[in-house]
Amino acid sequence: EFKPEIHVIPPFQLNHNDFSVHQFLDQHPRTTDAVGWYAVDRKNTYYVVDELFIKCSNGDQELATRVKDKDSYYRMIDHHGDASMFIEDQHRQTSLAKELAKYGLGYNEASKSRTAADREIHNALHYIKTPGSDIMIQSPKLYIFSTCQRHIWELGHYRWDEWTGKAAAKRGPKARPVDKDDHMIENLG
Repeated sequence: EFKPEIHVIPPFQLNHNDFSVHQFLDQHPRTTDAVGWYAVDRKNTYYVVDELFIKCSNGDQELATRVKDKDSYYRMIDHHGDASMFIEDQHRQTSLAKELAKYGLGYNEASKSRTAADREIHNALHYIKTPGSDIMIQSPKLYIFSTCQRHIWELGHYRWDEWTGKAAAKRGPKARPVDKDDHMIENLG
């Protein structure tokens, strides 16, 4: 359903009275952290408005500083994080959620229902045009600012996992997408 010519739009200033913003964090101990900011307007249309795709060399404090800097541009409603950020490290006796709380960032645990999330993304991207024209009968419920290049890249590269070799001829299609390069998609879901 994702079509850049339909879903990618130029950024615009978010009016604090008309847009609420939610932030989601998909953190990783060894790879890049993915943070997305998602605005909702009065008509329940969703906008991907900002992102960070970084590996902070200076640790949790740098991540918190960069997140809070971006938060300051929006009317923030809540912060959600991947379930793994609530797991306490056995050596440090703390979790990323607790560490970020020290810097004034409180997080709620996000859902891990990937199938439902993928379905919601599909539904939000869905649109209908009049046959043979560019007239929109039903507009999508999701738009992505052109500055959110990681979201755009991931949506363009998202694919279903497939059987390979002899197994491909004997089995039906897999029911899961490939679990690779999908951190912003997880946030979006």
